[in-house]
Amino acid sequence: MNFLLVNVFNLGIFCILTYCFGSICEYVAHRWLMHSGKDHPIALAHMRHHGCYPRGRFNKPLNLKHKFSNLVLCGEHIVVFTLPLAGLMILFFPMWSIILVLFSIFHYYAYNKLHSAMHLKAHPGWFPKWYVKLCYWIHALHHSYPGAYYSVALPGADWLFGTAPPPTWADNRRWAKLEKEIFQPKDKKVEQQDKEIIESLNDCIFPSKYNRVGFVGAAPEGKSEKAGQLISNLLVNTFAGDTQICYLGAQYPENALYVFSHKRWLDVFIIRKHFPKIRLAVAQSVMQFMGGLLGLVLGPLCGAWAVAPGKGVAVKTGIKLLKSGSQCGICSEGWAYMDDAPLRPFQNGAVRMAAGAGVPIVPVYIKYGSSAPRCFNKLPFVLQVILNCLDPFQRATAFIVVGEPYSLPADCDVAEETLKLYDKVCKLEPRM
Repeated sequence: MNFLLVNVFNLGIFCILTYCFGSICEYVAHRWLMHSGKDHPIALAHMRHHGCYPRGRFNKPLNLKHKFSNLVLCGEHIVVFTLPLAGLMILFFPMWSIILVLFSIFHYYAYNKLHSAMHLKAHPGWFPKWYVKLCYWIHALHHSYPGAYYSVALPGADWLFGTAPPPTWADNRRWAKLEKEIFQPKDKKVEQQDKEIIESLNDCIFPSKYNRVGFVGAAPEGKSEKAGQLISNLLVNTFAGDTQICYLGAQYPENALYVFSHKRWLDVFIIRKHFPKIRLAVAQSVMQFMGGLLGLVLGPLCGAWAVAPGKGVAVKTGIKLLKSGSQCGICSEGWAYMDDAPLRPFQNGAVRMAAGAGVPIVPVYIKYGSSAPRCFNKLPFVLQVILNCLDPFQRATAFIVVGEPYSLPADCDVAEETLKLYDKVCKLEPRM
């Protein structure tokens, strides 16, 4: 009983210390990095944001063209501060180390969700009402006084550093009006528009050519090829274990489009390991993960190319690559749903690429020996990946089934052929 009480007490202390540490980290990053006044991308982007929302215009931007820019940060500033401390604490206080890592993930989610919702006058999901009001109030004051109130998702450090001056009568009046607007019920169409806007915001802290839709990484050669293969082998061996591959066809063309199932984030590296010549289409949001750091790996080391729905840029890029003689790959579900549910409906990009380039399609199914519970899909994707990595039961054999290549008719119906492709991939699912 005493042992349990001690652990609960330690857990409480570590949580309080982690919040205080996180609040200070957010304050430092916001005050001395974003408001540094220096000519670097982070400060310039943040000043552009303040230019859209000056005093008294917290929800009515002056510059309508850029009103939704720089609301979301792909670069998790707090992780930069947290990971070194977590690495050190794992030697002395393992429990605190785990809390620090989990809290950094929460902060990334909370900051992006709250900051976006604030400027859309929306309620950010499941956050408590009192917490949302406090964060809104502090951030509204920050836009009135850019030299004060630096907290966004973790209030507290401003009072510690003395940058929380008392609000004026005009500030209180402005807040009374804003407070009424925040929790007003919205039309479903407006709510959906807000949701789409928030999901589309990807202002990376590390601006990179690898984040652009249609960008094609050079085919890995020499040291790049070896480094990409080494990283892929390491990740696959660590998080999947043994992998087996089975070819159902007798011959496979040099120039073809491989269409994969997409059951886990690890698919990208399994494809790199077993299909080293394939140029894989990777979602723009994946290339931008960790502020663009993942794009720096997938671009030059894996020869990936960035895709996103709309405007046909991704399809045109795929056709160009296929016509140049490259082998290309795409996960037509569009997202890694890490559960044991049936495959989600395919997007039609694969059929359009193959038909446009006049190359055959090779269906492929990647099956894992275990998967996360379906309820995990309700969690933020970053947290799903972390739990997927930490769960020892999910380190099981991956089995890859490569179907027979087939060609599309010259005047094919895209919607019909997409359904046929989906059916072909589903039928390859092995019984493990």
